[in-house]
Amino acid sequence: MKKVILSIALLSGIAFTTQAQTEKGKFLVGGNVSYSTVKSDADNAKASHNFSIVPNVGYFVNDNIAVGTGIGYQSSKASQASLTGKQEAFVISPFGRYYTPVAE
Repeated sequence: MKKVILSIALLSGIAFTTQAQTEKGKFLVGGNVSYSTVKSDADNAKASHNFSIVPNVGYFVNDNIAVGTGIGYQSSKASQASLTGKQEAFVISPFGRYYTPVAE
């Protein structure tokens, strides 16, 4: 338990002391990865699975203003009694972000 509390305190300290670089000309790199599964105990029911990975990249066109896009893959597989099948998709997710400083 002490390790968990110490880890949370350390990560909180790092998060509050880091400074974001939001000046014009800088790049922004990030992304999302998710996986979920649902299983039911009902008769003839099976599991459903969802997977998604979308890395993204952005560019600061002005101070505190970034534009970019995420390009990735998404998959869903349903094996329930009333619904079966698999869906796959190519994902494009453009974005625009404005960053507001909390403190000077």
